[in-house]
Amino acid sequence: MKGKLLVKCMLSKDLPKYIEKKSSREKKPKHFFLDPKHRKYPVMQDNGKAYDYDLLVAARRRSAQYKDKKIYKKAGKLLKKYFKDKYTGD
Repeated sequence: MKGKLLVKCMLSKDLPKYIEKKSSREKKPKHFFLDPKHRKYPVMQDNGKAYDYDLLVAARRRSAQYKDKKIYKKAGKLLKKYFKDKYTGD
């Protein structure tokens, strides 16, 4: 329980609402997620037209914790491509 609270505090308060519930995530298109098969690692803003910086950073850190190298690299590439001026690396 403490881990979830810590993650929520680190992320921006303006996160899309579809992240909160599994049923909400299932309604979103697969391209919203870095792991579309399991609907994990959401990275798109609620409108689906742009990547969210905070969500990409969170996905990269979380994938590192779970040693998911594929997602880690994918998130890193997207951060470098779309947020090269803002992202400095882990």
